[in-house]
Amino acid sequence: MEMSSLVLVQMFAQTLFEIPSGVIADFFGRKRTLMLAGGIKLAYLLIIILCYGYWPFFIGWFLCGVSDAFESGADSAFVFDTLNQLNRKHEYGKVEGRGFSLTLLGWGIGSILGGLIIPYSYELAILLHIFAVSISVIISFTYIEPNYLKKNDICIVAYISHMKTSTRFVWNNVHIKWLSLLFGTMFGVIVISHIFYQPYMKQAGLGIEYFGVFYFLALFVSFLASNYAHNIKLILGLNISIMLIPILLGVSLIANGLFINLFGIIFLFINQLVFGFMRPIILEAINNCVDSSKRATVLSFAGFLQGLIALSAPFFGFLADTYTPAFSLLILGIVVCLLGCVILYKQFGKNVFIRSSELIT
Repeated sequence: MEMSSLVLVQMFAQTLFEIPSGVIADFFGRKRTLMLAGGIKLAYLLIIILCYGYWPFFIGWFLCGVSDAFESGADSAFVFDTLNQLNRKHEYGKVEGRGFSLTLLGWGIGSILGGLIIPYSYELAILLHIFAVSISVIISFTYIEPNYLKKNDICIVAYISHMKTSTRFVWNNVHIKWLSLLFGTMFGVIVISHIFYQPYMKQAGLGIEYFGVFYFLALFVSFLASNYAHNIKLILGLNISIMLIPILLGVSLIANGLFINLFGIIFLFINQLVFGFMRPIILEAINNCVDSSKRATVLSFAGFLQGLIALSAPFFGFLADTYTPAFSLLILGIVVCLLGCVILYKQFGKNVFIRSSELIT
């Protein structure tokens, strides 16, 4: 129960700081924001290894959420603006996909190493994490900030004005608004569904000794989907690629709710395919429709919406406890299908397709 509350604290902190951190990235630079994110992550890890008790861990997990918020939006904006400055922004989808695939690969390697190390020394696992984050912070010092129009009048009034302007931009731009909602909803649902993977597999009859194999294969599917998302988009087109996201996710979650056996586990891999495929596709579409001066703030709206959805996890946990984990996945699938239909209609229902003439040059 305490661990669940700490995860909620992390989600709440990330959601709370998503948009404010995006404004900071636009004002002070993406490089400084990413360096700050790494520094806060180090503080979280030091608290975890040096302190004991619930409340120090509460503070630590809160800082973890703040760190994730400062990284979210700033990283994508940094990559896109750098490529744009090099006249290579058409490569963003490929670079974003490969970058996220390497992140997934790191998660897979980390989970294997963690499983081997933690039984012998929990502190050693944290120290290795601290070492990895320290290396990433050192590397961030070598980043070269891309050129874009930064704000010169840095004050609270300008800060609030930038947030209001970005909010109006997201609300008034049909593509940005619904793409952000699509990303936030789908990613948030996937985060919630991950909570029920183990209880679902247990209910479906998969032996616990095979859980590690499943997670490795699941992350490998996400790795491949992210790495080749750009190539798939070139074949199917951007609009069809976007349409497939809620369709595949909704159908697979409903199938998980209906097939509570080893066959149903196959659909968990489809969830992981969407998990890897979605980020490079949607973030490229959003980046292409917004200028650099407010890019990080606009991207943060997608993360903010993701956090709001993820914070509903206790409700689906209640459903799993009251009924079954498969029932929670079924309801999640229905939610995805309903929200997906609304979002796709708003995005594409009246032939409002994303055209090259609407992209920022």
